[in-house]
Amino acid sequence: MTDAKYPNGTCFVIAPIGAEGSDTRKRSDDWLKGIIRPAAKACGFKAVRADEIDKSGNITSQVIRQIIETPMVIADLTELNPNVFYEMAIRHVAEKPIVHIIQEGSTIPFDVQPYRTIHVGSGFEAGLTAIEEIGNHIRDAAATGARIENPVTQAQVNLALRSTGKPEDTAIADMAEQFSDIRNAIKEVADLVSRDADEQPSWSLRQASLARRLRRRFDTIADMNARIDKMRQVEKRMGSLESIGVPLLPVEKMRLRRRRDASDAEALQRVENLLFGRKEDEEQSSEDIK
Repeated sequence: MTDAKYPNGTCFVIAPIGAEGSDTRKRSDDWLKGIIRPAAKACGFKAVRADEIDKSGNITSQVIRQIIETPMVIADLTELNPNVFYEMAIRHVAEKPIVHIIQEGSTIPFDVQPYRTIHVGSGFEAGLTAIEEIGNHIRDAAATGARIENPVTQAQVNLALRSTGKPEDTAIADMAEQFSDIRNAIKEVADLVSRDADEQPSWSLRQASLARRLRRRFDTIADMNARIDKMRQVEKRMGSLESIGVPLLPVEKMRLRRRRDASDAEALQRVENLLFGRKEDEEQSSEDIK
Protein backbone atom coordinates (compact mmCIF):
# COMPACT_ATOMS: atom_id res chain seq x y z
CA MET A 1 0.00 0.00 0.00
CA THR A 2 1.09 3.56 -0.71
CA ASP A 3 -0.07 6.97 0.45
CA ALA A 4 0.80 10.59 -0.23
CA LYS A 5 3.47 10.57 2.46
CA TYR A 6 5.12 7.37 1.21
CA PRO A 7 4.49 7.28 -2.56
CA ASN A 8 7.01 4.49 -3.14
CA GLY A 9 5.47 2.08 -0.62
CA THR A 10 7.08 -0.10 2.03
CA CYS A 11 10.76 -0.64 2.67
CA PHE A 12 10.96 -3.84 4.68
CA VAL A 13 13.83 -4.01 7.17
CA ILE A 14 15.56 -7.33 7.79
CA ALA A 15 17.54 -7.06 11.01
CA PRO A 16 18.60 -8.89 14.18
CA ILE A 17 16.00 -7.78 16.73
CA GLY A 18 16.96 -9.62 19.92
CA ALA A 19 15.11 -9.87 23.21
CA GLU A 20 13.51 -6.86 24.83
CA GLY A 21 16.16 -4.86 26.70
CA SER A 22 19.13 -6.62 25.03
CA ASP A 23 22.06 -4.77 23.43
CA THR A 24 20.98 -6.19 20.07
CA ARG A 25 17.48 -4.74 20.42
CA LYS A 26 18.81 -1.36 21.55
CA ARG A 27 21.19 -1.03 18.59
CA SER A 28 18.57 -2.30 16.14
CA ASP A 29 15.99 0.18 17.46
CA ASP A 30 18.50 3.05 17.34
CA TRP A 31 19.41 2.26 13.73
CA LEU A 32 15.78 1.84 12.68
CA LYS A 33 14.63 5.13 14.20
CA GLY A 34 17.74 7.25 13.70
CA ILE A 35 19.20 6.00 10.41
CA ILE A 36 17.10 3.57 8.37
CA ARG A 37 13.72 5.27 8.74
CA PRO A 38 14.98 8.79 7.84
CA ALA A 39 16.90 7.42 4.82
CA ALA A 40 13.87 5.46 3.57
CA LYS A 41 11.49 8.37 4.16
CA ALA A 42 13.72 10.72 2.15
CA CYS A 43 13.28 8.31 -0.78
CA GLY A 44 9.51 8.04 -0.39
CA PHE A 45 9.46 4.70 1.48
CA LYS A 46 8.01 3.72 4.85
CA ALA A 47 10.48 1.53 6.77
CA VAL A 48 8.82 -1.41 8.55
CA ARG A 49 10.58 -4.09 10.62
CA ALA A 50 9.17 -7.60 11.20
CA ASP A 51 8.06 -6.89 14.78
CA GLU A 52 6.00 -3.95 13.53
CA ILE A 53 3.73 -5.99 11.27
CA ASP A 54 0.28 -5.49 12.76
CA LYS A 55 -1.72 -8.04 10.78
CA SER A 56 -3.02 -11.22 12.41
CA GLY A 57 -1.88 -14.62 11.15
CA ASN A 58 1.33 -16.59 10.77
CA ILE A 59 4.19 -14.14 11.33
CA THR A 60 6.72 -16.20 9.34
CA SER A 61 4.46 -16.26 6.27
CA GLN A 62 3.86 -12.53 6.60
CA VAL A 63 7.58 -11.80 6.85
CA ILE A 64 8.35 -13.90 3.76
CA ARG A 65 5.55 -12.19 1.87
CA GLN A 66 6.97 -8.79 2.79
CA ILE A 67 10.45 -9.90 1.69
CA ILE A 68 9.17 -11.06 -1.70
CA GLU A 69 6.57 -8.40 -2.47
CA THR A 70 7.79 -5.08 -1.06
CA PRO A 71 9.52 -2.79 -3.57
CA MET A 72 12.56 -2.22 -1.32
CA VAL A 73 14.40 -4.15 1.42
CA ILE A 74 17.23 -3.12 3.73
CA ALA A 75 19.20 -5.97 5.32
CA ASP A 76 21.26 -5.34 8.46
CA LEU A 77 24.04 -7.97 8.42
CA THR A 78 25.48 -6.97 11.81
CA GLU A 79 26.09 -9.93 14.16
CA LEU A 80 25.72 -12.33 11.19
CA ASN A 81 22.27 -13.37 12.40
CA PRO A 82 21.12 -16.66 10.74
CA ASN A 83 17.54 -15.44 10.31
CA VAL A 84 18.75 -12.29 8.58
CA PHE A 85 20.81 -14.29 6.10
CA TYR A 86 17.95 -16.70 5.46
CA GLU A 87 15.61 -13.80 4.71
CA MET A 88 18.25 -12.01 2.65
CA ALA A 89 18.67 -15.15 0.52
CA ILE A 90 14.93 -15.18 -0.18
CA ARG A 91 15.17 -11.59 -1.41
CA HIS A 92 18.15 -12.50 -3.59
CA VAL A 93 16.18 -15.32 -5.20
CA ALA A 94 13.26 -12.92 -5.78
CA GLU A 95 15.73 -10.73 -7.76
CA LYS A 96 14.43 -7.50 -6.28
CA PRO A 97 16.26 -4.41 -4.92
CA ILE A 98 18.02 -4.79 -1.59
CA VAL A 99 20.45 -2.60 0.37
CA HIS A 100 23.04 -4.30 2.60
CA ILE A 101 24.28 -2.50 5.73
CA ILE A 102 26.60 -3.62 8.53
CA GLN A 103 28.20 -2.18 11.65
CA GLU A 104 31.63 -0.69 11.00
CA GLY A 105 34.41 -3.11 11.94
CA SER A 106 32.31 -6.21 11.26
CA THR A 107 33.45 -8.91 8.84
CA ILE A 108 31.30 -9.39 5.75
CA PRO A 109 30.76 -13.09 4.90
CA PHE A 110 32.60 -14.42 1.84
CA ASP A 111 29.54 -14.98 -0.39
CA VAL A 112 28.36 -11.37 -0.22
CA GLN A 113 31.76 -9.68 0.00
CA PRO A 114 31.84 -8.72 -3.70
CA TYR A 115 28.58 -6.80 -3.42
CA ARG A 116 28.21 -3.29 -2.07
CA THR A 117 27.60 -3.08 1.68
CA ILE A 118 27.28 0.19 3.61
CA HIS A 119 29.38 0.30 6.80
CA VAL A 120 27.64 2.21 9.58
CA GLY A 121 29.84 3.82 12.20
CA SER A 122 28.96 5.18 15.65
CA GLY A 123 28.30 8.78 16.57
CA PHE A 124 26.23 11.63 15.17
CA GLU A 125 28.39 12.42 12.13
CA ALA A 126 28.64 8.72 11.19
CA GLY A 127 24.86 8.48 11.45
CA LEU A 128 24.35 11.38 9.05
CA THR A 129 26.82 9.83 6.62
CA ALA A 130 24.99 6.50 6.81
CA ILE A 131 21.61 8.17 6.13
CA GLU A 132 23.04 9.80 3.02
CA GLU A 133 24.73 6.62 1.75
CA ILE A 134 21.68 4.43 2.39
CA GLY A 135 19.46 6.99 0.66
CA ASN A 136 21.73 7.08 -2.38
CA HIS A 137 21.81 3.30 -2.54
CA ILE A 138 18.00 3.09 -2.24
CA ARG A 139 17.62 5.52 -5.14
CA ASP A 140 20.10 3.60 -7.28
CA ALA A 141 18.48 0.26 -6.49
CA ALA A 142 14.95 1.59 -7.08
CA ALA A 143 15.79 3.23 -10.40
CA THR A 144 13.87 1.88 -13.38
CA GLY A 145 15.95 -0.68 -15.21
CA ALA A 146 18.52 -0.94 -12.42
CA ARG A 147 20.46 -4.20 -12.66
CA ILE A 148 19.98 -6.56 -9.73
CA GLU A 149 23.31 -8.07 -8.71
CA ASN A 150 23.66 -10.72 -6.03
CA PRO A 151 25.18 -14.21 -5.75
CA VAL A 152 22.00 -15.84 -7.09
CA THR A 153 21.62 -13.64 -10.19
CA GLN A 154 25.34 -14.04 -10.98
CA ALA A 155 25.08 -17.83 -10.71
CA GLN A 156 22.02 -17.82 -13.00
CA VAL A 157 23.89 -15.82 -15.63
CA ASN A 158 26.82 -18.23 -15.49
CA LEU A 159 24.51 -21.25 -15.75
CA ALA A 160 22.76 -19.71 -18.77
CA LEU A 161 26.11 -19.11 -20.47
CA ARG A 162 27.30 -22.66 -19.83
CA SER A 163 24.03 -24.13 -21.09
CA THR A 164 24.63 -22.80 -24.62
CA GLY A 165 27.42 -25.31 -25.17
CA LYS A 166 29.56 -22.65 -26.88
CA PRO A 167 33.20 -22.57 -25.78
CA GLU A 168 33.27 -18.76 -25.82
CA ASP A 169 30.24 -18.58 -23.50
CA THR A 170 31.84 -21.11 -21.16
CA ALA A 171 35.00 -19.02 -21.15
CA ILE A 172 33.02 -15.85 -20.38
CA ALA A 173 31.30 -17.61 -17.46
CA ASP A 174 34.68 -18.66 -16.10
CA MET A 175 36.03 -15.15 -16.48
CA ALA A 176 33.08 -13.81 -14.49
CA GLU A 177 33.91 -16.25 -11.70
CA GLN A 178 37.56 -15.23 -11.87
CA PHE A 179 36.65 -11.56 -11.50
CA SER A 180 34.69 -12.51 -8.37
CA ASP A 181 37.78 -14.32 -7.04
CA ILE A 182 39.89 -11.27 -7.82
CA ARG A 183 37.54 -8.93 -5.97
CA ASN A 184 37.62 -11.21 -2.95
CA ALA A 185 41.42 -11.39 -3.06
CA ILE A 186 41.67 -7.59 -3.30
CA LYS A 187 39.36 -7.31 -0.28
CA GLU A 188 41.62 -9.74 1.60
CA VAL A 189 44.68 -7.65 0.71
CA ALA A 190 42.91 -4.50 1.93
CA ASP A 191 42.01 -6.21 5.20
CA LEU A 192 45.61 -7.31 5.70
CA VAL A 193 46.98 -3.85 4.98
CA SER A 194 44.59 -2.30 7.51
CA ARG A 195 45.84 -4.53 10.33
CA ASP A 196 48.68 -3.60 12.63
CA ALA A 197 52.00 -5.21 11.67
CA ASP A 198 52.62 -6.37 15.26
CA GLU A 199 49.22 -8.01 15.32
CA GLN A 200 49.78 -9.77 11.99
CA PRO A 201 53.54 -10.23 11.48
CA SER A 202 53.15 -12.41 8.39
CA TRP A 203 50.89 -9.98 6.53
CA SER A 204 53.57 -8.93 4.03
CA LEU A 205 54.19 -12.56 3.00
CA ARG A 206 50.47 -13.22 2.61
CA GLN A 207 50.07 -9.99 0.67
CA ALA A 208 52.84 -11.01 -1.73
CA SER A 209 51.25 -14.43 -2.17
CA LEU A 210 47.86 -12.88 -2.93
CA ALA A 211 49.48 -10.49 -5.42
CA ARG A 212 50.98 -13.45 -7.31
CA ARG A 213 47.59 -15.17 -7.36
CA LEU A 214 45.97 -12.00 -8.71
CA ARG A 215 48.60 -11.66 -11.42
CA ARG A 216 48.02 -15.25 -12.55
CA ARG A 217 44.27 -14.66 -12.63
CA PHE A 218 44.61 -11.48 -14.68
CA ASP A 219 47.01 -13.14 -17.13
CA THR A 220 44.64 -16.07 -17.58
CA ILE A 221 41.63 -13.82 -18.14
CA ALA A 222 43.52 -11.70 -20.68
CA ASP A 223 44.61 -14.82 -22.56
CA MET A 224 41.09 -16.28 -22.57
CA ASN A 225 39.67 -12.96 -23.78
CA ALA A 226 42.15 -12.89 -26.67
CA ARG A 227 41.14 -16.40 -27.72
CA ILE A 228 37.44 -15.49 -27.61
CA ASP A 229 38.16 -12.50 -29.88
CA LYS A 230 40.02 -14.78 -32.28
CA MET A 231 37.06 -17.18 -32.47
CA ARG A 232 34.68 -14.31 -33.15
CA GLN A 233 36.94 -12.87 -35.85
CA VAL A 234 36.98 -16.20 -37.69
CA GLU A 235 33.18 -16.46 -37.49
CA LYS A 236 32.83 -12.85 -38.68
CA ARG A 237 35.17 -13.44 -41.61
CA MET A 238 33.23 -16.49 -42.74
CA GLY A 239 29.93 -14.61 -42.45
CA SER A 240 31.22 -11.45 -44.15
CA LEU A 241 32.60 -13.27 -47.18
CA GLU A 242 29.43 -15.22 -47.73
CA SER A 243 27.15 -12.21 -47.12
CA ILE A 244 28.73 -10.24 -49.99
CA GLY A 245 28.43 -13.17 -52.34
CA VAL A 246 32.01 -14.39 -52.22
CA PRO A 247 31.72 -18.17 -52.54
CA LEU A 248 33.95 -20.11 -50.22
CA LEU A 249 35.30 -23.34 -51.58
CA PRO A 250 34.79 -26.36 -49.30
CA VAL A 251 38.52 -26.49 -48.64
CA GLU A 252 38.51 -22.79 -47.59
CA LYS A 253 35.55 -23.34 -45.26
CA MET A 254 37.32 -26.33 -43.80
CA ARG A 255 40.49 -24.33 -43.25
CA LEU A 256 38.59 -21.52 -41.47
CA ARG A 257 36.65 -24.01 -39.36
CA ARG A 258 39.87 -25.76 -38.39
CA ARG A 259 41.27 -22.44 -37.22
CA ARG A 260 38.07 -21.78 -35.25
CA ASP A 261 38.04 -25.29 -33.78
CA ALA A 262 41.70 -25.00 -32.84
CA SER A 263 40.90 -21.79 -30.98
CA ASP A 264 37.94 -23.53 -29.34
CA ALA A 265 40.14 -26.38 -28.17
CA GLU A 266 42.79 -23.99 -26.85
CA ALA A 267 40.17 -21.95 -24.99
CA LEU A 268 38.68 -25.07 -23.45
CA GLN A 269 42.14 -26.23 -22.43
CA ARG A 270 42.76 -22.90 -20.77
CA VAL A 271 39.44 -23.21 -18.94
CA GLU A 272 40.44 -26.68 -17.75
CA ASN A 273 43.80 -25.41 -16.58
CA LEU A 274 42.11 -22.54 -14.83
CA LEU A 275 39.59 -24.72 -13.04
CA PHE A 276 41.99 -27.47 -12.06
CA GLY A 277 44.77 -25.00 -11.37
CA ARG A 278 42.94 -23.35 -8.49
CA LYS A 279 44.00 -26.05 -6.09
CA GLU A 280 47.59 -25.62 -7.23
CA ASP A 281 47.33 -21.86 -6.61
CA GLU A 282 46.01 -22.45 -3.11
CA GLU A 283 48.72 -25.02 -2.37
CA GLN A 284 51.36 -22.61 -3.72
CA SER A 285 49.93 -19.81 -1.57
CA SER A 286 50.15 -22.03 1.50
CA GLU A 287 53.79 -22.72 0.72
CA ASP A 288 54.44 -18.98 0.21
CA ILE A 289 52.97 -18.18 3.63
CA LYS A 290 55.10 -20.86 5.29
